[in-house]
Amino acid sequence: MVAGTVGLGSTGVFGASERPQLVFTEINAEEEYLVVKNVSGEEIDLSGYVVDFGFMDDDEGDEQKGTIAQGTTISAGDTLKVVANPEKGETSVDVGREYVMPNNEEEVYAILSPEGEVVARSDQEK
Repeated sequence: MVAGTVGLGSTGVFGASERPQLVFTEINAEEEYLVVKNVSGEEIDLSGYVVDFGFMDDDEGDEQKGTIAQGTTISAGDTLKVVANPEKGETSVDVGREYVMPNNEEEVYAILSPEGEVVARSDQEK
């Protein structure tokens, strides 16, 4: 399990200088899912955010990225399970291939805002 967090102030609407506060609480490469937790005091709308299953792997380009569906929210203090393979779980991000999470502890996963700003990375300290 790898955990990380990043984020500034949290409000209902996030401006350019404010990012949602998200923490990776679980990474399961074998079952191909990530769990993120909203550590802010507000609900976060993740519509249009991008999950990058190979953040530091420049060779993969956009092949390991998927956009979170419109209407996807995470309440304050709650977690959200993001499944790489839509056939394996209840919340999924379609990245266009069945196997996207290598069983490599050095892999870095990230969540990016619709504008491409990193809001959470699996390799960041809490």
